[in-house]
Parts: sequence; C-alpha cells; structure tokens
Amino acid sequence: MRRVKQIVSCVPAVAFLYAVIAGTVFAFRHPWATDTEAAVHVRSVLCFEKVPYDVMRPREGK
Repeated sequence: MRRVKQIVSCVPAVAFLYAVIAGTVFAFRHPWATDTEAAVHVRSVLCFEKVPYDVMRPREGK
C-alpha cells in the first residue's frame, strides 16, 4: 500500500513534466505561434502533433 501511495504522489509531477516537454517541443516546431495559439491547440501540443501555419492562422476573406 505504501508503494502505491508513492506512485500516486508522483503522478502530478510526471504530468507537469510531460506538459512542459510537450510545450517546449511545440515551441521549437512553431516558433511563430503565440501563447494564445498554443492554448487553443492544446490537444495538438500534448499529442506532439504539428499544426500547419494556415490552420493556425487562416487568411481572412477566403
């Protein structure tokens, strides 16, 4: 039971570390993206997906 508590107590730290790494990778892949765009595409950030520029910033008047 003690081992389970130790593992469970590590889960938030591991999740936070994963989010930091995913955000860093996203920032390197999309240097032009703002923080707001990263927040809108948070699923893509956490899944390490690359988002095309035209999807993130669609042209007006299309």
